[in-house]
Amino acid sequence: QRSYKINPVNPEALAWLIYILCFHLGKPSLAAHLVKKILEIDPLTPLNQCCPLCYYWMEGRLDLALEYSRKWHTMESDNSMTGWYLAIFMALNNDHEGTYNFIDQTYNKNPEDLFSKLLIIFKYAL
Repeated sequence: QRSYKINPVNPEALAWLIYILCFHLGKPSLAAHLVKKILEIDPLTPLNQCCPLCYYWMEGRLDLALEYSRKWHTMESDNSMTGWYLAIFMALNNDHEGTYNFIDQTYNKNPEDLFSKLLIIFKYAL
């Protein structure tokens, strides 16, 4: 919070504050205005798409969490963690067939990646 007060347009301070408010404090409603602000300041940094994803996830808006998960994955498709979150939110939005296909494609691209292996486990758990 101190970092944010010193420099309220610093995307990194905003991202951490959003994360802490949503996950550690369980108060996503306090992060709503910060989510909007980080995307106004820096919409092109892929990780900033994770901020609204976290916010909407904690608010129970899984449809919007999926939307931002897709944006994040599109911007950073080589990052296997973005694929992990995309598969989770596809499944949480009841797109099981799409989730299975996405997991198979992801795994076939890089079967040795940790997240690819976790996705296979996730697929069979579904």
